[in-house]
Amino acid sequence: MNGQGEADPVLAGIQVVDLTTSVAGSLATMLLADYGAQVVRIEYERLEAADAGAAMRRRGKLLAPMEPGTEAGRDELLRLVRAADVLAVDDDEQLRGLDLRSSTLRDESPHLIVLKAPTVDGGAPWAGGHESNGLISAMYGLSARQVSFSGTPVEPVHDHILTMHGIWAAACTMAAIVERTSSGTGQEVSVDGVQGALLACIGTLSIDVDLPDPDTAVGPYGRHPLYSVFEAGDGRWLAAGALGGKFEARLLHELGKGHLLDDPRLADSTGGGLSTETLTWLRGEVSEAYKLHPRDEWLDRLDRAGIPCGPVQRRPDWFDGELVEALDLRDELEDPRVGRTAMPARPVELSNAPKTAEPARVLGSSTELPSRRTAPVERTAGARAPLRPGPLHGLRFLNMGTFVAGPMSGSLLAELGADVIKIEQPTGDPFRSAGFMYSRGMRSLAIDLASDDGRAAFGELVSSSDGLMSSLRPGVPEKLGIDEEQLRSFRPDLAIVRLSGYGNRGPWADKPGVDMVLQAMSGMMLAQGGKTPMVNTLAITDFTSAALSVLGMLLGVYDARTRGRGQRADVCLASTATFCQYPDLVEYEGRPQRREGGTDYKGGGELERLYPVADGWIRVARRPDRSPTVDGDVGELIVDRSGKEAIAMLEARGLAAARARAATEVIRDDRLLSAGVLQLVAADNGTVFSAPGRCATFSRTQRNGPLRTPGAGEHSVAVLRDSGLAQDHIDALLESGSLAQGQPMLQQLGPVYR
Repeated sequence: MNGQGEADPVLAGIQVVDLTTSVAGSLATMLLADYGAQVVRIEYERLEAADAGAAMRRRGKLLAPMEPGTEAGRDELLRLVRAADVLAVDDDEQLRGLDLRSSTLRDESPHLIVLKAPTVDGGAPWAGGHESNGLISAMYGLSARQVSFSGTPVEPVHDHILTMHGIWAAACTMAAIVERTSSGTGQEVSVDGVQGALLACIGTLSIDVDLPDPDTAVGPYGRHPLYSVFEAGDGRWLAAGALGGKFEARLLHELGKGHLLDDPRLADSTGGGLSTETLTWLRGEVSEAYKLHPRDEWLDRLDRAGIPCGPVQRRPDWFDGELVEALDLRDELEDPRVGRTAMPARPVELSNAPKTAEPARVLGSSTELPSRRTAPVERTAGARAPLRPGPLHGLRFLNMGTFVAGPMSGSLLAELGADVIKIEQPTGDPFRSAGFMYSRGMRSLAIDLASDDGRAAFGELVSSSDGLMSSLRPGVPEKLGIDEEQLRSFRPDLAIVRLSGYGNRGPWADKPGVDMVLQAMSGMMLAQGGKTPMVNTLAITDFTSAALSVLGMLLGVYDARTRGRGQRADVCLASTATFCQYPDLVEYEGRPQRREGGTDYKGGGELERLYPVADGWIRVARRPDRSPTVDGDVGELIVDRSGKEAIAMLEARGLAAARARAATEVIRDDRLLSAGVLQLVAADNGTVFSAPGRCATFSRTQRNGPLRTPGAGEHSVAVLRDSGLAQDHIDALLESGSLAQGQPMLQQLGPVYR
């Protein structure tokens, strides 16, 4: 720890007025409260749905009953808002309902940051316009892309999209807070549910625009026959995370199937990009081998071989288990509404901050509303509010991540305007082809950190950077001489993010962790599949960990700027897998029943599910503002109608509905293309591919345009020159082999691996 003020919350002094009524918005403000912001939640109506997760989303907040419709209530609300740093709302319609305008508020309080977290910016395209994980999943391609037995859309059991939406909204708010430390000026930040969804499916919506949708009828165990779940000889299931040529070959040898590497059907790949026929054949060969021994024997053998693996478990086994306890991933707080509540702990662990979250507290009257604890940030009189290409413009981050979550965190920082350097070994990130979309926007430095000269040059780069993200296994930084103590000798206030599978302490700290294994161990797969596990096509713990890493990095940068502290943020897939399932892991007396899926799950209840229609599938949902009037079975009423006709019929009866679109339909959505949320990129092989683009909207610091993926070492010389190294020094590094200067990478998609 750093000594001075080490117990102070990072966001102490930040005041938030929370007017949100949505799951995503209230989750975003909870995360700000988790790290020390004073969040005053205005409860002027019944704000939260009757879901168990609301008990967690209240934590750390001051709950203030208020009637903004009265003159006294409106005056009290305006007093709070004008003094606040952040005003969090659902959308413009909510502001209008309270007789407020974002632009007017920011004119009166130039320091104010207005966070909007609408379902869909400009209004959701379904009746009622309400927040719905199921409708977003269907309409924006996630349900149709899920692998299954039947190849038909699958309803997600977990509200992953709403969770990603809330996390990313909090991270983007932190970006605006960091930017304000230099500009003194607030702005409007908008992150909608579609952007949250597209963030979660960067891979599945990055496709050749002229090719058909991939076949999803490959079974519920995924598209990669070695990165999947398997039934062992004793009938119990395990997950093996053999991703990448090295691990795939190693696993085949462990299974006694090494001879398959010589089969011509595997000439180009043992995983991603296989035809359905080859995938089915290889899956059969591998499954046959797993049946020869019981699960525990396989787990021991794979673990000794260094292959990520773990048991398939149910949610209670995980949440009440040894690993969650060892990593302090479970909190118990007294909620003022439902009493003693167990819940997932804060998802990002900070080194210099209090370790536990605070419970919510109900204020008895408006006289108890807090006064501002610190003076708001002020802008120099007469100064113009600066315009910048991204709120993080001018900041530099180093990214030492590999595979998915690590590089994606760097790409997200680049999307927010930062200069991000991808640090690679001279031979490059081994997953850079299959993970092409996750390294966009970064510059690449290929350097040998095992050499004294390479390490010294790296130190010069660290000294001129604001933060560093690493996904190196515990012990490796010390071996390379770039552990935290050494990094801080280069820059004491460096923000450091450590991303790992199982944290940096506890019984699993030294084990490799991957999304596939964490989904299995944490109960996600059995919750979705019911009696047998179902692999989520989305690498949800990877993507969510990337967003949480950005949040952790920006908390560290803010702490460095305001307190001069060197903050370390720890993010691990185990914590993320727990946090992602918070509505179903929260425990208190009388909580609503948990959701459970099944084979090719279509939804829970007649009015909340997927239905076939004459030309595809639609997702039906209840409207919060209407009572449905449906006579007869919904499925029978609509099965022979087109999707358009069925939706109109259901809307007339008081329901909401949306088409379950395939990826090829989503990428042709005019609204998404014109907003830049989806972008079209000309590939170097003559094809055109789609790519999720603008993942947030900033009123004053918007970055625009597609991001390209760097070649390994493409920017090595330029990066070191920017950090102050002389050209003769750089030339010597090149000559010794400590530095590699590469070429631009072909801008084209890699094989689909999930």
